[in-house]
Amino acid sequence: MILDQIVSDKKRRLPEHKRRIPEQEMRKLAEAYEGSHHDFKGALEGDVISIIGEFKKASPSLGKIKSKINLLDRIEEYNASVDAISCLTEEDHFDGSTAYLEQIRQMTDLPILRKDFMIDPYQFYEARAIGADAVLLIAAILDDVQMHGFYQLAGELGLDALVEVHDEAEMERALKLDAKIIGVNNRNLKDFSIDLQTTERLSRMVPQEKLLVAESGIVSDEDVEFLKACGVNAFLIGRAFMEAEHPGEVAARWKQREGGWTLTKIKICGITGEDEIAALNETGVDYAGFVLYEKSKRYVTVQKARQLFGKLNKGIRKVAVTVAPERALIEDIGRAGFDLLQVHGVDAAEAERIAAQTKLPVWLAVNLRDPAEIRRWRREEYHRIAGIVLDAGAYGSGKTFGWEQDGQDEMCCAVRAFREKLLAEGLTFVLAGGLNAENVAEGIRIFAPDVADVSSGVETLCDGTMAKSIIKIKEFKKSVQKTEGV
Repeated sequence: MILDQIVSDKKRRLPEHKRRIPEQEMRKLAEAYEGSHHDFKGALEGDVISIIGEFKKASPSLGKIKSKINLLDRIEEYNASVDAISCLTEEDHFDGSTAYLEQIRQMTDLPILRKDFMIDPYQFYEARAIGADAVLLIAAILDDVQMHGFYQLAGELGLDALVEVHDEAEMERALKLDAKIIGVNNRNLKDFSIDLQTTERLSRMVPQEKLLVAESGIVSDEDVEFLKACGVNAFLIGRAFMEAEHPGEVAARWKQREGGWTLTKIKICGITGEDEIAALNETGVDYAGFVLYEKSKRYVTVQKARQLFGKLNKGIRKVAVTVAPERALIEDIGRAGFDLLQVHGVDAAEAERIAAQTKLPVWLAVNLRDPAEIRRWRREEYHRIAGIVLDAGAYGSGKTFGWEQDGQDEMCCAVRAFREKLLAEGLTFVLAGGLNAENVAEGIRIFAPDVADVSSGVETLCDGTMAKSIIKIKEFKKSVQKTEGV
């Protein structure tokens, strides 16, 4: 078995390392490490897919990898396109070296994963000493006692741990460990065969608060699309990048096309029942909004929302929609498992204070009445705010803020200028208010929003109550998809 041979060779190699630098000395080097800390887990958390670009020179399945660019050029491309770097340091089967990781550390400020077969505490001290920010724990080669001990040791050294699994039993062990980052290796390490269905199958076991990484066998747009639909947060890409002449271009394309494979994502707001959850799951939208404002006709409690999004597909992000929320509500939202907090009815300063109270990304909703008001919002400083929702003059009115002309009036020009400010500062731009299948394409043409936010525009009367219609959601999504490339 290939895996057994790799582990055996690793055990043979370790005494050589320890003779060169004894374990006690290596531990001191780790503890004395003064390099910058790079947050591996944090780098993989975000509204778009995250990518870990790998550096390796060989593998048991591929043999020697014929890379078209050198290490320096590769890392320059990674610096401009990916979120973290993985470096193979295993010598005998992957032609790796700790020297490669040390070299990469001098070339990047991105977090670096030491990818190796970690079976001894010495390797963890070494990882810290050479500048790694995270380590790989492979469930297939570790028992529960080793997994727990190594996971704890990694934390003590300031290293994130990517816990890698391949089957249901290993996933259960990772969940029992309470691993924050779980990687599903689509490659069977016993025979090195690849099956992307492994991620699809195991993703159903992963709680929404965990960060899910897909590993191995990801080479095409279709692979990324398939795995994203399974709720994958991050992709570890090896062969596809190592063999690419310009891996940065591949990464940029995958990131750009993230979210329904269009430039504009879709948020369905005002979810109140299980039938609506089922409609969102079937249509595959990007965000589900739960209105936690008692005066709204679409109001649900935090408890009710939690029950509902427990049935929501993992890939759909959960947004708590509030109006001037009190601290207690903000805390309840943080504990409930929401992914985002959307705030109405406050000014920029108050929104900044709310953002400081929670670990969740905060979107500030701005009600627009005239161009002067837009210019005032544009002058504000946004430091903690993650995004801006541009809405009509009255929240929940089901009306636009009057942009359905030719896009050249003073109002539209002011909004586009505001959008450019948000784009430059890296904030998400959400277009809301009165959107429907008939006008959303025009809204995207004029403003190019990151997210299109719709509520009443996809509702229909059902048993005397307005409810989300799967037919209207599909029509809305189709209209958005027609704008790809705008």
